[in-house]
Amino acid sequence: MRLSRRERRLAFAALVVAAFVIFKLMVTPLLERRRSLDESLEAKSELIARYEDVLQGVEGLKTEQKRLVEIIDELERSLLSATTPTLASAELQSILEGLARQRGVRVQSVKTLRPEDSGDYTKILVEITLSSEIRPLLELLYDIENHPRTLSIVQMNIRPMGRGENQALRTVLRVRAGLRDYKETESTRRASDA
Repeated sequence: MRLSRRERRLAFAALVVAAFVIFKLMVTPLLERRRSLDESLEAKSELIARYEDVLQGVEGLKTEQKRLVEIIDELERSLLSATTPTLASAELQSILEGLARQRGVRVQSVKTLRPEDSGDYTKILVEITLSSEIRPLLELLYDIENHPRTLSIVQMNIRPMGRGENQALRTVLRVRAGLRDYKETESTRRASDA
């Protein structure tokens, strides 16, 4: 059966329309899905790159945290070794009296001052009154500042006593040292009770 020209045109037009409809209904969604998958893949690749950057940052932070923990441990070893402020005050007094005795400085009095709470640490303060000549006093001050325990002179008052060549000095020092707080928490009490 032979088709007329008009019928062939209509058949061709129907074929073009059918191809267009098939393209629109089947191929276009596939192309759009492919484009969507490409965009999703690109976004996920960027997200993975960000995660890798964050993970590298975390590793750097872990290294920094480890370094800081080591520094804190080293600094805590230079704190007083007592477990309570009262014992720490006695330890600090003993250290100061021993240093004074080594340098030939006379201790006139020692007074414990109120400790200051600083979160996880307590500042222990002692006021010591000394009598000496200049050179032994300077050596004592040097010994205090360079002691293995971290000691700080927070206040110093020096007055001359007597007259003449061998004039002595009356010195009042306030010395501070640190103490790690060992407060019992509920969780440590429960663990020790178990």
